[in-house]
Amino acid sequence: MWISSWRHLTRGRAIGRVIIYPADLVMVIIAAWGIRWLSVDVWRSASIDVHLYATYARHFWLGTPAWSALPQEYPPLALLAFSLALVPPGWNIEGAFTFWLALAFVGGYLLTLAFAGRLAALLFLLYLFLGAAAFIVARYDLLPALCTLGALFALQRARFRVAGALLVMGGLLKIYPWFLLPLVLMAAWRATVGTPGQRLGQVARWGMAPAALLGAGVIIPWLLNAHTAFSAITNAAQRPVQVESFWSLIVWGSTWFGHPIVIDFTYGSHNWLSPLSVALAQATTPLMVIGCLAIAGAYARGWLILPQAFLASVVAIVLLNRVFSTQYLIWLLPLIAVVEGLDVLWVLICIATSLGTFFYPFNAPFTVGQLTQFMLIMLVRNGLLVVAMIRICWRQRPAPETRSAVVVKRQLQTIER
Repeated sequence: MWISSWRHLTRGRAIGRVIIYPADLVMVIIAAWGIRWLSVDVWRSASIDVHLYATYARHFWLGTPAWSALPQEYPPLALLAFSLALVPPGWNIEGAFTFWLALAFVGGYLLTLAFAGRLAALLFLLYLFLGAAAFIVARYDLLPALCTLGALFALQRARFRVAGALLVMGGLLKIYPWFLLPLVLMAAWRATVGTPGQRLGQVARWGMAPAALLGAGVIIPWLLNAHTAFSAITNAAQRPVQVESFWSLIVWGSTWFGHPIVIDFTYGSHNWLSPLSVALAQATTPLMVIGCLAIAGAYARGWLILPQAFLASVVAIVLLNRVFSTQYLIWLLPLIAVVEGLDVLWVLICIATSLGTFFYPFNAPFTVGQLTQFMLIMLVRNGLLVVAMIRICWRQRPAPETRSAVVVKRQLQTIER
């Protein structure tokens, strides 16, 4: 079947017709139905957080006073995602939320198909199904992930306002897309010509709309409830090292040297409690900032191309974070489909992540046997992620883009418009 021409992200330039082959359409429908069935009927993963989402949404829209009850551990804009569980009124909460997220899943396939081609779109289905089938429609992480993917497509087409706005919106849903904003600034700077002042002025003009959106996203929640407007940031800063994270392997390994540790269920996950875990947790955020800035610097110097830098930044965020819940893999998988293509290493990472889901005791204590099995799986999964990160950053470096090449590129863009 044919879908009418998609328009270029902002300026109406057609990118060509998009064909959905009948077999592909069947695969999309089966994948969307399958992940919804697995989440709701098999793993019951939608019952864990979706009811919490609905509670937050009800308290915000219907509480007294109205529009003041902001979520404690999520950014304020996440309330829009939470409200999907209440639309339409009268629907089952799990059914409504998973329905809308399944539509977002299909939308992500169409977005990838339109801007990256058929193979990348099919890999979008494959990676998400293999690595995160239990949580794609049971959490809202797919929404900021699609914002991030759309930002990459926008940057590749020199649509810096759109890219910045998408990352700001994604960061108002989940904080991590804000770590990618330096890449937008670097890409905008490299795409401009003229004196440093002229280039800075052009970059500033491109950044006005995203900055205004960010300002609104910060000021409006503060006006609604100053006490909880920024609770998502403070909550994230207080969380201990979670058992699925890269850092948990260091904490777990410290027991072999006689360091005492305790595993406790707090913040909705199993976490390590020990002096070492406290020290590691305090270092994670600075390390994430340094890692993303280093990657942006490597891109600015021409050592990485833009898609590599984008993927490397998100991998760094996931690896260096003190928390690595299974659904965080959703942040990566759409980018992997576009940047890496079909890759055995990433398939193994997806399989190891899903295997860990079977051994994770949701809302129950770990037994000794479960913990050992689970940590061994995490050792393999996180080790593979480290290998993937090294490979992304150290594969053959592209030649730095010369100023003349930038001039020619901008002239061609002007002609095409």
